[in-house]
Amino acid sequence: MNIRNGELKLPEIPKRKTDIDKEIAEEEKEIAELERQKEKINQLHRLKRRKAELFEQIERSSE
Repeated sequence: MNIRNGELKLPEIPKRKTDIDKEIAEEEKEIAELERQKEKINQLHRLKRRKAELFEQIERSSE
């Protein structure tokens, strides 16, 4: 505890390690979920591109 110019200053209480660990785990969980969503979006784009290519091949072969 510090007293300067008549003001009382208490030292900052650092977060407990368990609180920090929980926060880290939560952030990692959110990042993992976002990465899964990104991969699903990429997979969907690949499938749509493949489908379009197949339709083009079918159209060319039927001419």
